[in-house]
This record gives sequence, structure tokens and C-alpha cells, in this order.
Amino acid sequence: MKTVNSLFWFFSLAAILFLAVPNAGAADRSICSPDSTISLHPGGALQSCRLSDEYRISNVTCKGDAPISFHENGNLESCVLSDDTTISGEKCKGDAPVYFYSDGKLRSCLYPE
Repeated sequence: MKTVNSLFWFFSLAAILFLAVPNAGAADRSICSPDSTISLHPGGALQSCRLSDEYRISNVTCKGDAPISFHENGNLESCVLSDDTTISGEKCKGDAPVYFYSDGKLRSCLYPE
């Protein structure tokens, strides 16, 4: 019985933390250029801005002083790649936009010449 109570409290605490901290891994406004226009999703998560510096997320390096946007779930939606990059087996051109689906899968990019 003691094990059942312990498991109940553990999962209850985990559920509370999950619900109380949505998008905990999502980017925040600190990545944005100070003079950038910042857009937020209805829940308060960062939607888009202009980066102040290069930003690395999910093995993608986004170019600084360029636009970036996020899906409501916190996953990267689009940015300008810093360098030529291979994403999910696809070669994508640097200094060009890249787009992702909300589940994180590559939607599109420009191929290097």
C-alpha cells in the first residue's frame, strides 16, 4: 500500500508541474534584439521576433539579426539558417529561411547550389 501511495503522489506532482509550466523549454524574449518587435502567442509564449545573436535550437543554428518564429508548443517554426546545414537528411542552404511543422519535422528549405 505504501508503494501505491508513493506512486500516486509522484504522478500527481508530475502532472501539476507539467500543467503549471507549459512551454518550459520554449525560448523566451531574452533571445530577441532589444529594438525588435516581439509577438507572443495567446498563452504568453514567444511567437516571433528578430534575434539579437545566433541561436541554437534542436541542432539548428539560426542566424543573428534575422527573424525567428515559434509554434505555440514552443517548437521552432522558422528562422534563417546561419550556415549550410543537414536537417533530417536534407541539405539546407545557409543564409536562407528554413521552415518546420509544429511536430519539429522539416517542412521546407532552400537547397545549396
